Amino acid sequence: MAYKEFSEFKRTRTSSKLPMLRIQKNGTLRFNLKCQSFFENQKFAIFLFDKECNKIGIRPTNEDSYNVFNVRRGQKYNDISISATHFLRYYKIEFGQLRSLLCSFNETEKIIEVQL
Repeated sequence: MAYKEFSEFKRTRTSSKLPMLRIQKNGTLRFNLKCQSFFENQKFAIFLFDKECNKIGIRPTNEDSYNVFNVRRGQKYNDISISATHFLRYYKIEFGQLRSLLCSFNETEKIIEVQL
C-alpha cells in the first residue's frame, strides 16, 4: 500500500527559531526573541513604508524626536513591542486579525524589513 501525504492542514503557528514580527489586533507590533539583537540598546524606533514593494521598515534609534515611537521590553515574555496603530491606519495596513510575518535586518540601511 502506498502512503499519501496529508496536506489538508496548514500550520498557523510559526517557528520561534526565525525572527518574527506579530501584528496584533490592537495595532501593536510584537517582536520575538530572535529580533532582540536588532534593538540592542535602542529606546526608540522610526517607522518607514515602501509602497512599491509593500514593505514596512523599522529603524531602531536612541535619538528622541517628534517621529519616534517607544520600544517597550516585556518583563514576562522577554519580547519587544511598539505601538503602531497610527502608522498602520495612515498606510491602511490591516491589523484587525493577528498575523505573524518574517522580518530581516538590512545592514546597509540599518532597518528591520517586513514584507507584508
